[in-house]
Parts: sequence; structure tokens; C-alpha cells
Amino acid sequence: MPADVTHALFLSYASQDAVAARRICDTLRAGGIEVWFDQSELKGGEAWDTSIRRQVAECALFLAVVSANTQSRREGYFRLEWKLADERTHLMAEGTPFILPVTIDGTTERGALVPKSFFAVQWTKAPGGETPRALVGRVQDLLGGETVGPVADRVPAPRTGLQRARPRVAAAAWMAVGAVVLVVAAAGVFFSRQAPNAGAGTRPPTSEKPAPAANAKAVAVLPFENLTAEPDSAYLADGIHGEVITAVGKISALTVIGRTSVLPYADVKKRNLRQIATDLGVASVVEGRVQRAGKQVRIAVELVDAQSGRQLWGNQFDSEISGVFAVQAAIAREVAGTLKATLTASEQTLIERRPTQNATAYELFLRARVQEEGLTSRTSLEQYERAVVAYQQVVAEDPAFALAYVRLTFLHGEMYWLGHLDPSPARRALAEAAMNAAARVAPEAPETHYARGLFAYYGENDWARALSNFRQAEAGLPNDPTLQTSMGFVDRRLGNWQEAERHFERAVERSPRDLYTASELATYLTYLRKYEAARLLAARLVSLFPNDNFSQEALIRSEFALRGNQAAFLKAFANVPRAERDPAGLRAAYELAIWSHDFAAADQALADPRLTGIVDRAAVLSEPVALHRALVAFVVGNRETAQRFADVAMADFSRQSWTPRQRPFVTLGIARAKAFAGRTDEAVQEMQSAATLALKLDAFSGVVALMEAGRTYAAIDRREEALATLRQLMSGLARMSPNEIRLDPLWSRLKDDPRFEEILNAAKPL
Repeated sequence: MPADVTHALFLSYASQDAVAARRICDTLRAGGIEVWFDQSELKGGEAWDTSIRRQVAECALFLAVVSANTQSRREGYFRLEWKLADERTHLMAEGTPFILPVTIDGTTERGALVPKSFFAVQWTKAPGGETPRALVGRVQDLLGGETVGPVADRVPAPRTGLQRARPRVAAAAWMAVGAVVLVVAAAGVFFSRQAPNAGAGTRPPTSEKPAPAANAKAVAVLPFENLTAEPDSAYLADGIHGEVITAVGKISALTVIGRTSVLPYADVKKRNLRQIATDLGVASVVEGRVQRAGKQVRIAVELVDAQSGRQLWGNQFDSEISGVFAVQAAIAREVAGTLKATLTASEQTLIERRPTQNATAYELFLRARVQEEGLTSRTSLEQYERAVVAYQQVVAEDPAFALAYVRLTFLHGEMYWLGHLDPSPARRALAEAAMNAAARVAPEAPETHYARGLFAYYGENDWARALSNFRQAEAGLPNDPTLQTSMGFVDRRLGNWQEAERHFERAVERSPRDLYTASELATYLTYLRKYEAARLLAARLVSLFPNDNFSQEALIRSEFALRGNQAAFLKAFANVPRAERDPAGLRAAYELAIWSHDFAAADQALADPRLTGIVDRAAVLSEPVALHRALVAFVVGNRETAQRFADVAMADFSRQSWTPRQRPFVTLGIARAKAFAGRTDEAVQEMQSAATLALKLDAFSGVVALMEAGRTYAAIDRREEALATLRQLMSGLARMSPNEIRLDPLWSRLKDDPRFEEILNAAKPL
């Protein structure tokens, strides 16, 4: 091979096999292998053609994805790549390993339309891109010591649930990797901190036992230290830190940890880099310091080997805020170059783009980003509105600031999506207007594709179009955990249960200490009946976030699913911290009373005037309290009271307007009310209509609707319908475990039927 050959693997594939190729790429990179995988340049062009030829000429190994798609295409750019690789083999000594054919479907060697050199080696099977460990090990061996072991243990990456881990748009598509900003002597400020090579935080002593090997190209950008004395200066260091993560995250050859997961390490004096590396599964960290004087800032940044504490690279940059983007681009290139990560031409272009020429608008954007942090589906409408105002100030200052429009698309879209916030036509129109503004200003930016996907998801319930846009965004945002979460949610809507699980796992891998993403993942694992994986993940989250009620519930439910100890389940459930949306604990008291079959306590909680609605766990709508009072009265046999409250609930449902996403569940609510009012035949007909509407909307909504319909069938003694629904749920996705179904006061009415236990015992993990 030529003397300048790199230790990278070139991955060649037909465009129709891009999804499977991406899976192979991700698995190899997780094993520390540098992979040249270019999804963003498929449009071709002279520069791109030259780049591909150079990469094939310089790579250490050439992996060719062979499939029915490559068989059916007699022409294609991948065939030129194959030809170039085949020609290289003629210059190599016999037996030199270079070409690795991998089949992703049933395509066999016999009759395969490939160059002759492909038949000289053993082929590997990777169905759908699921890469066997043996192939990873084989590639590591062939590359000869340049790779490292698997990624160190982090929050278990099992496979979630609802929209609490809200799809958050990646910020700064172009913005870049910066490290930060500068300060000059002209401002009369003395920078007392040492240059980057002085380091920051606690460097682990070299005598300690080495930690497990991590992915050599996995990096965490730790929170930057603010050295400016003014009290209102912290936002600048925080905002620049977020932009640096976004910029470095655009380099697909790196694994970059999300901002949420590095925030716990903000205290520089308490940092132990070796422990951080173990917690996050990284080999190196970026540390930085920001100091400001007037319109100028100084950014001191360094890249450090987390195990030895050795500085790998460091520099200091002085600039005006308006020039920070060039600084960020320089940092991105240096981090990539130091870690020997290939920076593609398209990535270079993204990193060097300037989102604005207006320094004031940029500062306002950084402030808005910090203000937005911490929003979840459990926070109030007022908190969302404050973030909206912050981004509106950005676009008022610079009407061409596309990233601010992207953030506004998300904020308005989520307020419209969440039933307890603002599912009004006016809110949807605001989301659409923001999305259109982003598309007008920067139509091909990856963040704009993300905004289009978010509006398709939130505003139009067009899951296929949302996924298509998310995939386009992924080419420019390969490390964004919120994008992976968004893709998981949309795949779940499409009924792609395992693909959704993989996206949620990737999100947790890239942000292992992100409470909301990980707790949603833990919950989703219970829906898949992967209870031990859910328990492990939830237990880790509870140790990290002991006051989070959602994580505690996930742990309690997974343990109950595994062990079935009802007394322990109820005791633990009673001690869960109050949720943000339930400050008086009334919703929690009602749920505990229902699980305990204490219907007097349940009605007492519902009768409290402070409880104005029951937000369902999918956050689709806020159900009338009267519906649940009707349920309680029905269960205890008080038919007159049940009918009275059911009538109130039906009137509440009828007087409001609902979004397309809410309508199936409104129909279901009316059906349940009719059931509790004794109008059984009407209720059954209405529930069947609701289930049909929900399934038509999406697969996951169908699962949610079936669970409530089945419970109601059991309540009104429509046994055959109830058992048929239960069988359907236990053969697919389900939001209750068999042990929860056994304890539920409605489902448990079937316990005298032998088919009930037969169905529950037959349930297997998906």
C-alpha cells in the first residue's frame, strides 16, 4: 500500500442501502474504527469525485455493502468505487487484506455482480445492517492496533415512551464548534488564568489503575469556565459552550456527548477527568475558559486525554464577538485533526457557515438558548412563552437568523402538540410561520430540515414526511441526541418498534446523563416487555436524579413487572416525589388509590377543587375529572352517580374543539363515559370507532387507545371483546405489564376466566 495510507475504513454502498450502511458505520465507530462514510455528498460533483477517488486510494480497508439493490443496478457510483478498490488490489502483495464484502440481505456470492477480487475473501452477513461482533473484531485486527476496545460502560443503552423527552431541535447548524470568545488588552482587562496548557480541573494521577478503554474518537466538551466578573456574563460562556458542542457534533467521525450530560461537571475544581471519561464513555475532553471585555472576548481551549491528563492540543483566541464563528471553525478543525477524525468537505462547509453577521443578535440567541434549557412537557405554558419571547428578540434584531426560527418552530410546535399547553389553530399557525421563515432564509441547512420534520410531526401528523426530513437533517447533525430521539418517536408512530428502540439508544449513548431522554427510554423498554433492561437503566437514573418522579416510576414499574410483589409496589408508589404538574399530589393520590382498590380515597382526591383535569400519560389531552369520578362510582356500583358524572364528562368533551391528534382520544373518552353511564351498546360502538381512528392516525396511538378500550370492555363485562383486545396487546406493544394488568381494578375483572392468565403468561419481549 502507499506510504501515506490512513488507518480508515472506506464504506461503499448503493444509495438505496443508506440506512443499513449507517448502522454498520455506527457499530464500527463504536468499536473505535475510523469510517469514511459520506451521506451528505451524494449529489456528486467534481470536488466530491476527486475526494472519493482519494479516499479509496488512501484507505486501509474497503468494505463493500452487497445487496439486492446493488444487484439490480447495472450502473451507479458505487460501481466506480468498487472498480477503484479492485484496481488497488493489483498493486498489493498476494494475501494482503483490503476488500471486505458484506451482504445485508439474502444476496449470495453465487452470481453476484461484483469484481473478481471480491470472491477472493470470505463474505460477512449483516442483515439490515445489524453488524456482528465478529466483523468489528476482524476489522480491528486487520487495522493492527490502531483501534481500541468497545465504548466504556455508560448509562445502559437498552432501548421509550412518550413525548416527555421532547424532540429538541439541534441548534447551530452552521454555528460551529467554537470554543469561545475573547478579550483584549485594549479593554484594560487582565486575564489572570494561565494559557490552555496549564489545564483545568483534577488530572488523575498516572499511578491509578487504568479505566476501561473508550472509543478513541469519543469526546466530551465540558462546560466552559466564565472568567468575566460582571454578574450578567455567565450566559456567554454557557451559550458558547453549547455552540461548540453543536459544531464539533457535526463531525460524523467523532462521537460527541450532548450538553445535558456534561452540565453536571460544570465545577472545574471538582472535575476528575478519568471519572468523567468512565461516566460518559469518552477518551478525551475539551475544556475552555471565556472572558469578556466590552465587545471582545478571549477563549482559551484545550483538548485533553482524559486518562493521562496529557494535553493533546490547546490554543487561545482573541476576537470580537462578530468574529467568533471563524474561531469556532478553527477549533472544530483542530479537534478533528488531533483525534485523526476525517472532516468531510460538506462538514467543513457547515462548520464555516455564519448564522448571522449581527453580533447583538448572536448574543441574544445565546441568551435565548440558555433560557430554553430545562423545558419539558411538564413545565408551564408561561415558561414556554418566555423562551418564545427570547427568540423573537433575536429575529427582531436579525430577520435572517434562521436558527432562531428553527427554535421557534419547535417551541410553538410542542405547545400545540401537548394537550395541556396550547393545542389551538393559532399556535399551529405560529409554528408553521416560523418553519417557513427558516426555509426561506436557509432552505438546505440541516436544522431547517429538522424544523420541517418537526412541523410535519407536530402540526400535520405526517409521520413519513417527518422521518424523511429528520433523515436529511441527520447528515449534518450526526451526533445530535435530540434528533435521534425525534427519529425514535416518529418510528414508533409508524410502528417500527425496534427501529425506534435503536434511535432512543443512540440518543442515550450520545447523552448518557440526559434525564428525560433516558427515562423515556426506560419507560419504552417496559412497553417492549424488556423489564430487566428497563430496571437497570431506571436504577441508574434514580441514583443520578433521586428526586425525579418519572425515573422512580419507571424503576417501580419494571421491578413490579419482574417480581409481582404488590405490597412493595404500592409502598414504593406512595413514596414517589410529586410531579411538577401535580404540586398538591392529587393526581398521584388518585392513581395510588386506584392501584390499591381504595375507591373512597380515589373519589376524595378527585373531589378536591384544585384538581381541574387529568392529563393522560401520552399528554394528548386533559381529561375531565368528571370522567374519572364516573369510573370510580361505576366500579363501586353506584350507577346513578356514575351516570351523572358521565353526562358532565360528555358535555365537557363536546363543548371544546380538538386537534386531529386529540379526536380519537376524545371519541374514546366519550365511549368510556357512555359505558359508565350504562349505555353499553353505544359505548362499544363508540370504542370501536375510537380504536379505528387511533390506528389510522398512527400505530402508537392505536396501542394507547386499545389499552383503554380493553379496560372499559372488561369493566362493562364485554368479556370477548376485552380478551381479544388483551391478546392483541400482549402480542405487540403494551403500556401495562402483565402484573399491572392483574392488579388493575378493571382488567382484573377477567381473572376468573382461564384465558386471562393464559394470555398474560404467553406475553414475550418484543
